Amino acid sequence: MVRSLQRLKQLAVPDNYEDQKTASEIADIESAAADFEEAFHGILSQLKRIIHGNDAGNWSDDPSKLPARSYKEVACLVEDSIGNGMYIRGERVNGKWRAGTADPEDRNKMPAIGILVSKSTPTVGVVQLFGVCDLFTEMTPGSPILVGKDGNLIEEVPTIATGEYFWAQQIGLAVSDDLLMLSGESSMIRYTG
Repeated sequence: MVRSLQRLKQLAVPDNYEDQKTASEIADIESAAADFEEAFHGILSQLKRIIHGNDAGNWSDDPSKLPARSYKEVACLVEDSIGNGMYIRGERVNGKWRAGTADPEDRNKMPAIGILVSKSTPTVGVVQLFGVCDLFTEMTPGSPILVGKDGNLIEEVPTIATGEYFWAQQIGLAVSDDLLMLSGESSMIRYTG
């Protein structure tokens, strides 16, 4: 496979672009663009409007402080619930990952790749892979958040019965009582009873 990259004459640098364009000005720029670089100016202005709205803004925002999040549409099961930790359960179907509710008591249903945050149909959902997730409440700030039994999220490894095991995976960290920072981490520790 051959990839060709187009290098812009000037990369976007903070405060280098006039970013106070209106929606109609942005549309005009994009429709009249003769090449990718000209179209890119319109795209940058759209991004500014997403970040700052119609208010004055600039490109001096630190991208590391913006709420980066990653989502993936998945083929899920009817019984999967919003808020469950999800694992990959098989090959893709129609371009979508096949996902199911993670279970730390079954190694074949781990590790979790993220949290089911919405369902458009009983068998199509969206999994958030990493970033700040605001689906939960009553978490202890600073606590590691683990995938628990039946995909529910927990703050501590549960008591494990003799002969049983639990695959502990820290899926994120409670940054406040209602914000979970999903880490995208998939390493696990096996606890046995």
